[in-house]
Amino acid sequence: MDLLLRVAPSRLDQADNYGVTPLCCAVQGGHENSVSRLLSAGATSLRFAMELAVRFDQARILKMLLTAVHAGESDGPGVAEVVNSGPLLRLAALHGHPGATHVLLAAGADETRETDRGERARDLIGIFVPDCERDPEKEAAIGRMLQQGAVFRSRSLAWPTERAGSTTSA
Repeated sequence: MDLLLRVAPSRLDQADNYGVTPLCCAVQGGHENSVSRLLSAGATSLRFAMELAVRFDQARILKMLLTAVHAGESDGPGVAEVVNSGPLLRLAALHGHPGATHVLLAAGADETRETDRGERARDLIGIFVPDCERDPEKEAAIGRMLQQGAVFRSRSLAWPTERAGSTTSA
C-alpha cells in the first residue's frame, strides 16, 4: 500500500480486469486502516466497495465509506441517494448481516423499495445463507430493524447534510 500511495497515487481508482480497485481489496479483506488511508489519499470508487462491505459484513467499513460519500456530497449524490440507488439493503438482508442492515437504515435506506419482482428486503432475509449457517436470532434482528423502518432510521445515526451553508440532520 505504501508503494501505491508513494509511487502511483493516480492509480488509486484504477480497476483490474474484474473491476476491482485497491479500495475494494482493502474492504474485502476487512482492513480498516487501509480503507481509511485510501480514502484519505483520494480514492473515489465507492459504489462497488460498498457492495463488498455489505457482502462481507464489514459494517464499520461500510460506515467509513458512507462518511466519505457524505464528505463529497457537494460534488455528487448524497448518502440517502447512494444507499437507495442500488441493492445494498437487499444484499444485507440476503446475506443475513444485521450490522450492515443497521448502518444502511441509519443512513436513510428505504426498506419499502421493491425489486422488479415486487420483493422487499424483508422478503429476502437470509436467502443467500446456507441452511447449516443460518442464525434465526440474526434473521429476527434484521426483520425487526426492517419492520421499524423510518422510526429506526430517525433514532439511529444522524447523517448530517450540509447544503447551502446550513447544517441539518438527514
